Amino acid sequence: MLTPPHTKRSFIRTPKRVIVTMSLTVSAVLLASCGSSNSSAAGVDTSEAGQLAYACALKEHVEADHGAPDSWDDFIGDDADPAVRETAAIGALAMGSDDETFSDPGEILIEGISRADIETLSSGLEHMEQACAGIEGTEQAAVSHEAQLDYACSLADHISAEHGEAATWLNDDDFTVLSEAMGAAALTGAMNGQTLAGHQELSEAGRDLLTGVSRADADYTDEFLEAFQSACAQL
Repeated sequence: MLTPPHTKRSFIRTPKRVIVTMSLTVSAVLLASCGSSNSSAAGVDTSEAGQLAYACALKEHVEADHGAPDSWDDFIGDDADPAVRETAAIGALAMGSDDETFSDPGEILIEGISRADIETLSSGLEHMEQACAGIEGTEQAAVSHEAQLDYACSLADHISAEHGEAATWLNDDDFTVLSEAMGAAALTGAMNGQTLAGHQELSEAGRDLLTGVSRADADYTDEFLEAFQSACAQL
C-alpha cells in the first residue's frame, strides 16, 4: 500500500478537507491577482467504476497530450496548462474510492496540485498508472476538452439524482459524493483558479461549488450545485 503524506486511512477525512481548503485558497489568491443510475447522459458512465475508468482515461490523455508535470506551463490562472485541471480531476475522482490503490494516489495528486509540486505530481501519476492497470472502460471514455465538461455536468446530475440534498452526504465518512462534486468542479478549472474560455459561467459555478463543499455548508452547496447544472444547460 502507498504511504501518502497523511496518516492511517481511518483518519483521512480531516486531511482531505484540509487539502480541499488549500486548493481553494490557492485558487482565490491567484484569481484576485489575475482579476442509482449509472449515467445522466447516454454513453456517460458516472457509476463508481465509471468514475475510476474516467480518471484512468484522463491520466492516459494527460500523459499522451501534455507530457510530464515538469513540462507543464502555468499551474494557476486562465493560462494554466490544461493538464493541471485534468490532473486535479483525476485526483478528486480517485480520492473518493474505497480502494486505497486509487484513493492514496488521488490524495497525493490533490496535494501536488495545491502546492504546484512537480515531484509529488509525478509520484501521484506514477502510482495512478499502477492502479489503472487492468481497469476496463477507459477506451469508451471521451476525454477531449469539450467532453470533459460534459462529464462534469453528468457528475453534477448524478449527484443530484442519486444522492439528493447535500445535508445527506456532505459529511459522510466515505467521502465519495464530496469527491464527485470536487471532480466536477475541477474539470471546470475550480481547483487551479482557471476560467475556461467560452465557459465563464460554468467555471464560476465550479468555483462556487468547490467553495460550498470545502466549507461543508449544505445550503450553499445545494444552491451552487443547482447553479452548476443551470450553467451546464447552456452548453
